[in-house]
Amino acid sequence: MTVTVEIDNHCASHWVPDESNCLRSLQATLEYLCREEDCSISLKFITSEESAELNSHYRGKAGATNVLSFAADFPQSIVTDIGLRPLGDLAICPEVLEREAAEQNKSLQSHWTHILVHGLLHLLGYEHGEEAAATTMENIEIEVLKKLGISNPYLIG
Repeated sequence: MTVTVEIDNHCASHWVPDESNCLRSLQATLEYLCREEDCSISLKFITSEESAELNSHYRGKAGATNVLSFAADFPQSIVTDIGLRPLGDLAICPEVLEREAAEQNKSLQSHWTHILVHGLLHLLGYEHGEEAAATTMENIEIEVLKKLGISNPYLIG
């Protein structure tokens, strides 16, 4: 499996993981899920203002959020022609991640890894609106992060 990542950084004044760190998180998630198909993922690091606009427009929610996921839906014929499956776009707000990491006493890099895993799971169709689905998604996140040497992000304290 080959994962291609395209990064568009609109937040040069904030720390963001480099391409190799992003790839490591995304590949670990896909490997855990036994996904073998070559794929691509677009990452856009956005400002709080842009995050709030997208969150309002697409989710009907006010304010900036940590990650928004926009899954791709290409017909198999196009996937075959281009030789990989585009999974979609993740719009991530570094400002929100910095605030959350500080509030939750987590390292910024660990929190970024968690959000990359979380966002990718959304691209793959996982949701957390209902308790059973949330438990499934959280358990996958916990296991993937464990493989990456990161402790359970849902433990308090």
